[in-house]
Amino acid sequence: MKNDLRATVLGLLAEHTNLDPITMESDFVKDFGLSSLEIAELICSIEDDLDVEISESALTHIKTVGDLCKYIDAM
Repeated sequence: MKNDLRATVLGLLAEHTNLDPITMESDFVKDFGLSSLEIAELICSIEDDLDVEISESALTHIKTVGDLCKYIDAM
C-alpha cells in the first residue's frame, strides 16, 4: 500500500471526524463507536474527496481503517 494513500486517508478521517488516535488497526465500530449510518456517511465523504466509488457490498467488509485503505489501493 502506498504511504501517501495511507496518509491521505488518515488525514481525511481526522478532518471529517473527532476521532483520535486514528491508526490502521482502528475499528470503526469497536474503537470509534460509529453506527453503520455514520460509517456510510464517512465513506461517502472520503469517496467525494478521493473521487472514488466504494460499492455497498464492499462496505460490509470494511471494518478497520486498514481495510478501507486496502480497498482503495486495490482500485
